[in-house]
Amino acid sequence: MIEKGGYVLHQEQGDLDALIIATGSEVQYAINAAEKATQEGMGIRVVSMPCLEIYEEQSDQYKESVIPSGFEKVMVIEASMASAWKGYTGAKGVVIGMESFGKSAPAPELFEYYGFSDDNVFQKLTEMIKR
Repeated sequence: MIEKGGYVLHQEQGDLDALIIATGSEVQYAINAAEKATQEGMGIRVVSMPCLEIYEEQSDQYKESVIPSGFEKVMVIEASMASAWKGYTGAKGVVIGMESFGKSAPAPELFEYYGFSDDNVFQKLTEMIKR
């Protein structure tokens, strides 16, 4: 499925409560949040999106099977240019990403500063679901 640019990496159990789209190294936060949320009875789908451009070339049927149109609770986790993903989040969605550059620190500290952590992703996910 990677050849289609994006694919379901973690399928929700039961009803779909939220969907998380993540790229590259951010997928780990999506999976960890989804597993924790699943243990708490939430239906979370994780979509790995290695190439948005290729995904956009797929059939409407395929895209609908991955990211249902009109679904409002979509989280995107992207370490670069969060604004590029706003069209995917839905009315009640959220983007965890960066809009600025220039900070200097070890990578783990920067990721934590910008909200890339298991705790922050899970917190934002549950807040989004409750809206």
